[in-house]
Amino acid sequence: MEVLRNALLPRRITQIYTDTKKFYEQIVQIQVTNPQVSSLHLKLRIQKDRLNAWGIEWAENNAQQGDIDDSLDRAGISDLVASIMTSIKELLDDAEKIQPSFRPPGSLPDQKGGFISQPNRQWTSEDLARLEDLVKDITTSIDTLCDLSRSTQAIRDDFFTGQKKKEAIEAKRRDQ
Repeated sequence: MEVLRNALLPRRITQIYTDTKKFYEQIVQIQVTNPQVSSLHLKLRIQKDRLNAWGIEWAENNAQQGDIDDSLDRAGISDLVASIMTSIKELLDDAEKIQPSFRPPGSLPDQKGGFISQPNRQWTSEDLARLEDLVKDITTSIDTLCDLSRSTQAIRDDFFTGQKKKEAIEAKRRDQ
């Protein structure tokens, strides 16, 4: 059944993770001149790097590049991670909407097929406050992913330590 699931269904969490990384790239590549926004963009880039490191940690060595579904399934945290990743993606979507280069639906595309950017648009205090809140929420979400990883690793370490102790006790009994 597992083989059938892997062959027919898309890798749900891996896809969310990949989409989230792409979203991040779009946001952190936007050039900003406002010092406050630059600081927030730096924080976003740091969180992007943390998310990438988290994904590498969970990626299977023998699986397709960046496939994290099986290891998260084995750890029993796939639904929780999917929920957190979806939240991060939604937060990034909100962050993109307040960027100067974001154009609302119905905007006219430029000649290259993209949207006309607004590089000289002034950031309002509400925009800055909202972006700061989004960065904090993204940071909290990625902190949660990292905490889950540490907790799961600690449980695995305790299990293997317990297994080794049990094996040592059994070996001692056999030797006596």
